[in-house]
Amino acid sequence: MIRRDVTLPDGQPGWLRISQVDHARLSAELASRWGAGQFSPVICSPYDGDANPLHGVRNEVLAAICHHDDGWLPWEAAPSIDPDQARLPSFLEMQLPAAIDIWQRSVLAAENIGLLAAWVVAGHFLAFREEADSRDQPVSRSWQVDTTGRRREWLAQWQGLCPERHTRQLADQALSWLQWFDRLSLWLSLGRPGEYILGKDPLKNLRRNQTARFVLVDTDAAAENHLVEVSPWPFLVPELVLSVPGSRVPQDMYTSGEQWLSASVSSGQNWRLVPAKA
Repeated sequence: MIRRDVTLPDGQPGWLRISQVDHARLSAELASRWGAGQFSPVICSPYDGDANPLHGVRNEVLAAICHHDDGWLPWEAAPSIDPDQARLPSFLEMQLPAAIDIWQRSVLAAENIGLLAAWVVAGHFLAFREEADSRDQPVSRSWQVDTTGRRREWLAQWQGLCPERHTRQLADQALSWLQWFDRLSLWLSLGRPGEYILGKDPLKNLRRNQTARFVLVDTDAAAENHLVEVSPWPFLVPELVLSVPGSRVPQDMYTSGEQWLSASVSSGQNWRLVPAKA
């Protein structure tokens, strides 16, 4: 779950909640429209259609990006309060057993999409695990060893389907695309002011000249509608309008997820991405 501080319409401090599942869908919307000008599309051009032998790979990668957080579905339907903070934890604050359960569910959901999707989503969470303070705990190491072994099997099976095209380099690029758009979607969802430069710290498997500057230039009083200028323009449409559902609650001491949900008020988030003015 993504949680950020906001000011409620009555001027009181509140929290905005955005589902991880919706954040992942936002990542896929960005990815599916990426690829104008100097920017490479995800895997291959969407305009090639079935004539391109990598079209099926593109579709699987976009599906993996869209559903990479599906393991959050059960938790977000019945969330648990952090008893120490008396609030819903963000994705960075989850207790390790719950986090691993979510990662595992996400990987299993990706396996239903395809072998490459499973390999990509598992790699995404393994990288996330490496950044966690709890990575050396036995349960974390056990999950890492088991998942790494399964990834080897998925990659071998996927490569065996089409050895000449299903290369390790292509798989690595697919993982980098997920990480690329996960970061951009997260920046939008967190509503951080100022600018974000996508590609400032380029992922090793993507081209180094794919650097775009995103600037939050205008936000309405209710912080539900956001204007973002982008330079150079990387999308295949003249402008890009995006939205996700969300909810707001007063900042208070909560004793249960049910209490939090009952205090929530719907507050969708909308973004209009446009080319930066010259």
